[in-house]
Amino acid sequence: MKVFIENEAGSNQKNLYNEKTLEYRQTVTVSRRYPYPYGFIMETTSGDGDNVDVFVLTDQPLKSGQMIECEPVGLMEQMEKSWDESQGEREEVDHNVLAVLSGDHQSRNLSRRDNISL
Repeated sequence: MKVFIENEAGSNQKNLYNEKTLEYRQTVTVSRRYPYPYGFIMETTSGDGDNVDVFVLTDQPLKSGQMIECEPVGLMEQMEKSWDESQGEREEVDHNVLAVLSGDHQSRNLSRRDNISL
């Protein structure tokens, strides 16, 4: 699957891109650093209407704006706060695919749940 990297591992800067054109929009500071490169799967749509989010489980330094090929190894479910004008702040379920770089056999060790630290 094709993955577009938005945010680099170790960064607390969230880069926002137009998910259709891949045009950079802005950067905002977030409270937690990204433990792994984070982005989205091209040509997908999740329940919130955005592309499906993905963490790439790798030690390789992937850069924002980079397009890579990955293989899924798992799915993480978490609660996320969102804002709705009619309902105010609310919590919703957010899903993130966990993936490894295609052909990167070293990353296969990261696919075991007890080896992943998010």
